[in-house]
Amino acid sequence: MSKPIKLHKPLLEIVKNGLHEIFKNGSYADKEVQKILMNNKQFGSRDRSFIAETIYDIVRWKQNYQLVLDSKFRNQNSGQKEFDYLIFISLLNRKKEIVNPDIFEIDFDSKKLESWLINFDGRASFPEWLDTRCANEIGEDWTKMATALNIPAQPFIRINTSKINAAELLILLAKENVEAKLVDENEYHSVFKIAAKNCIQIASKNNLRNSTIYKSGLFEFQDLGSQLISEFCDINPNQTVVDLCAGAGGKTVHLSMLLQNKGKIYATDFKPERTKQLTLRAKQAGCKNIEIIPFEKIMFLKNIDIVLIDAPCSGLGTIKRNPDVKWKLTNNDIEKYIEIQASLLEKHKSLIGKNGKIIYATCSILPSENELQIQHFLKNNLDFELKRELKLSPHIYGVDGFYMAELTRK
Repeated sequence: MSKPIKLHKPLLEIVKNGLHEIFKNGSYADKEVQKILMNNKQFGSRDRSFIAETIYDIVRWKQNYQLVLDSKFRNQNSGQKEFDYLIFISLLNRKKEIVNPDIFEIDFDSKKLESWLINFDGRASFPEWLDTRCANEIGEDWTKMATALNIPAQPFIRINTSKINAAELLILLAKENVEAKLVDENEYHSVFKIAAKNCIQIASKNNLRNSTIYKSGLFEFQDLGSQLISEFCDINPNQTVVDLCAGAGGKTVHLSMLLQNKGKIYATDFKPERTKQLTLRAKQAGCKNIEIIPFEKIMFLKNIDIVLIDAPCSGLGTIKRNPDVKWKLTNNDIEKYIEIQASLLEKHKSLIGKNGKIIYATCSILPSENELQIQHFLKNNLDFELKRELKLSPHIYGVDGFYMAELTRK
């Protein structure tokens, strides 16, 4: 058991309200946790950690915890007490010793607490339809992958080398009492060798988003696997790049750094509101080669060196950090994403010049969104070829799940 914890009603109510918003009103866990912490700045680091860790743990393992709950209350509905029970089960299964368990006002025998413990079966934590689809597409590796996706993600930050180097940033982080270290390339697969040089792993739970060093644009929060997508573009200064699905701009800003603030990046997104944060991030990072343009104007561009299509997808590769993806997603959603991906590839293949290339990427683990999508494109575009591809499977690489492919004209 870890250090005993004493719970307070206000803290429990906040967690329960957050779970209600996520499971009953469709809020996303990361946004809900962020909102809770923003609106309750009076809490210390221990309480803030309790809120975030408890919410994420229940979102991740709710189906498994629910089986325990259902087995104990087959003939009655826990109703309003459902979240009290789930929090109680979560704490027990995380080996937390509760000083005042009576605060939950639920029925339990303190001598039989082991009956509340669960079997942490990774596949059982997924909705049945999704488990079936993943098993059919991925095969025998799905069991290992499901287990890996339920391991909470490690926090990584990418150093903005145009403003600071690794040694200097580590000193500043230490002054903020942040426990951090440069990623050891020997701890990860050799494919991360380039990205690891500019990547720092955070071990403590400080609220870095409110820090001066973050607001000064010295680093970005970005998974190690995600950082590899920009590196995979194999970019050279003075090249012209289109970031077709730029969103909030994490990869756009990274590409700008790799271009050494030279060349040109045209950033856009089908939903223009997504790029609002990009404007701020680009300014914060000191990017001078990014131009945000309307999505419909992209087709007027020609002879582009690199078209990055970080395509809309199921996001199943990010379940380590976004566990509620599995509850929000539907099978129809996946089929729509597959259609969108195919359309983006087909409609924008004409943007690249004679020696240009398309970099297609997703944060999905499904072959239907990845290698099968590329095979479909190549079958209909015989003048293109697959130059190389890389699939980051969470159970092998220990990071989020990603796929990336380089397409060029023959």
